[in-house]
Amino acid sequence: MAPYLIYLLSIMSSLNSAPPGENFFTLHKDYMENVYKLPEGVAISDEYKMPTVSADKATVNSLIKLSANYLGYPYVWGGTTERGFDCSGFVYFLFNKIGKPIPRMPADQCLRGDDIKFQDIEPGDLIFFSGSNSNSKWIGHVGMAFDRDSNGNIRFIHAESKRTGVIITSLEQQYYKKRFIRATRIIK
Repeated sequence: MAPYLIYLLSIMSSLNSAPPGENFFTLHKDYMENVYKLPEGVAISDEYKMPTVSADKATVNSLIKLSANYLGYPYVWGGTTERGFDCSGFVYFLFNKIGKPIPRMPADQCLRGDDIKFQDIEPGDLIFFSGSNSNSKWIGHVGMAFDRDSNGNIRFIHAESKRTGVIITSLEQQYYKKRFIRATRIIK
């Protein structure tokens, strides 16, 4: 457990200090190759293709309908069950429930799928935000695009806080709009 925590701390301290042209994968390639003994002929590549899940619109619709069933459920830090969710635990739960598993942690979730421009976000896309510090580039919150309101603005569903639990919020709300970091489409 201790080596894993040390590795995570080293990643966290180096993410924002990567030299130009390098990223998480190039920075930690040597470490990974030395720590994890890979089978003969298998190597860690600097090239990383973010995986997506192949599916149809019916899968996205099922995901959206499923998520609506959990409106009002409590926020529980670290929660991934119907007894309560945190933000990443909620989207983890939903994708697993429809048989399309994704990683548990938001830093891993944000590496899945294809990057989507803010204006191109559609229901089912994951939306990542900084936490309470709007100037941070660290991912501190995640939600899933739910639908569009009568003005055409995206609304997203998320486990927001202990005060609100699972709710739907407009992406135009200033608190979230200024904390937007990226959006990804996992289900195509």
